[in-house]
Amino acid sequence: MRRAIATIAALLGVVGAWAATVKVDGASVYVNDQLVVTLKSGRNEERAKTVGASFAKLPDDAPLKLRKAGTSYHVVHGSRIVITAAAKEAKSHGVTAKVLAQRWMASLQRAITLPPLQLPTDSLKVPIGRTQTLTLTGRHARRASVKTDNAAVVVGTRKDNVLTVQGRTAGDATLTLAYGEITKTLRVRVAPMAAQLPQAFQVVVTGNPASPEMVRGAIEGVLWTRFRSEPGTDSAFKLPDPGLMNSEAAKVLNIPVSVNGENAFPVDGNIQVTVRNEAIGFKNEVALWYCNHPENVARYQNLFAAKLEREQPVRLLYHHLNATPAGMYIEGQLVNESSQPARVVIMPGDSRPDRNPVLAGIVAGDQMLRNWVHSSGEVVTVPPRASISLAFRRLAPQDTMSGLCYLRLLPGGPSDLLFRMDSMPPYDGGPKTAAALTVPTPWRRQPPRSLDYEGSASLELSNHIYPSPFRNESVDYAVGGRHGFIRIGQRPIPRPDGKGLDGNFGVFYNIEARVENPQTDSADIEVVFEASAGYSGALFVLNGEVRRTPLLQPKEEAQIMRVRLQPGEKRHLTMMTVPLSGSSYPATIVVRPVGSGSNPIRKVY
Repeated sequence: MRRAIATIAALLGVVGAWAATVKVDGASVYVNDQLVVTLKSGRNEERAKTVGASFAKLPDDAPLKLRKAGTSYHVVHGSRIVITAAAKEAKSHGVTAKVLAQRWMASLQRAITLPPLQLPTDSLKVPIGRTQTLTLTGRHARRASVKTDNAAVVVGTRKDNVLTVQGRTAGDATLTLAYGEITKTLRVRVAPMAAQLPQAFQVVVTGNPASPEMVRGAIEGVLWTRFRSEPGTDSAFKLPDPGLMNSEAAKVLNIPVSVNGENAFPVDGNIQVTVRNEAIGFKNEVALWYCNHPENVARYQNLFAAKLEREQPVRLLYHHLNATPAGMYIEGQLVNESSQPARVVIMPGDSRPDRNPVLAGIVAGDQMLRNWVHSSGEVVTVPPRASISLAFRRLAPQDTMSGLCYLRLLPGGPSDLLFRMDSMPPYDGGPKTAAALTVPTPWRRQPPRSLDYEGSASLELSNHIYPSPFRNESVDYAVGGRHGFIRIGQRPIPRPDGKGLDGNFGVFYNIEARVENPQTDSADIEVVFEASAGYSGALFVLNGEVRRTPLLQPKEEAQIMRVRLQPGEKRHLTMMTVPLSGSSYPATIVVRPVGSGSNPIRKVY
């Protein structure tokens, strides 16, 4: 090929600078760097050299015509034959000789009439530290010089007819290509890549099993808070369904991502997320943190503070109404004031703010219980001297936020973490803060924040801490006898100073009903929840499944379960419930014959 090009270049000296630039590459012939002819029959490479030499004699305004010669067709310039389309060559292209000659003539005419120097575009965007190439056309494409007006931003080099543009730093610059008085300019914007890919992360969950919602949420959290991209860019992830994960299982997910931004170079690629279900083992809560004083928040203040001690799990209940005439933020934070990272198991339950405090309470409790019954949680790391947002909501006037969650500080880090709940005026914290306000798991939207103070926070720790937040209750019922009754939330659990928790909100009740049928006929009995003290909703765990009552008016009832007892049969019925924030307690559980109540009956779902 080098010999063919050299031969044609020699011919150019004869015909002058106005002649076309011709390159022969095997059986293909290029004119002014445009492909014109590819030969397919006979001694192709030798014939291509001859055709190239013929093309090199053409001026840039050569009028071409077609002339028939037997079964062949010539492309002619004046009286000179430029190229011939013979029947054999046409057959190898699958067309007639006339059609092939017409194609060659049109391609050649376009090539020789190209401007003497041409760029495929007048503007280009190049990533920092990377290159882009452009193919130049025209008879001076291989002779043009290249200059930049800002070498700190961009430089360009030409080899043959290929222009290589290298981005150095972010900014705008212009490359100028010139041959004699002919110039072309290329505007270049150098921008960073929107993100550097691939990136890899690890997340840890726990549970037997960890629910698909927990696994997916943990993955979303790492993508929101740890994925690195240029400021001002938008990222779109395609998250697969991770499914549930059994204890000690692990899986690696490759997640496609597209990142775009006005001032960054778009990028597509993959993020690798390794998910592990760590076999931590479940531990019951040793205390209930009751964050409800004041319930009606009328000013900006600290609402609750306590220390989460290592391997001393707690159940956190919070329930607050915005009693001001303006918007308000309420945020609960886990604060690591030590120099070691802290690992915390979180089983979340949080309702979006609502004008109906009963609905807010039941939504939060429903979320938490579904995680709790399977020990399904996320293992979240709080970096040294930093905090994460555990609960974060914007409340309009008269809105209520409500939450119920499980917290456990794991070994291997600090001896304790500070939890604090505060009311504050709304502020603009950027898009991730705005996103954190809309979800029940704000640590999955807002990255950890470094502490802005030295030493420890000066806060008065709350005394609304209640040890052993569990109650065991039982009732006996025999068909034909008196109804069985259990009062939920009537006997307050105590705290260390001797005061009790009215209503036992957030306390888990394990209930056993010992029932029997001493009669000679089978009998249907029911377990009923009655909203004895007022408007309420309730949750029950039956055989490991969470069931929810409708919202009940005062004295309205919901059937929790229905059982048929055969003659002489004895059974033990078990269930769990929890007094929910916003609802009215005490409430009553009744065991009785089906249909024997005096109030309308509702169903759980």
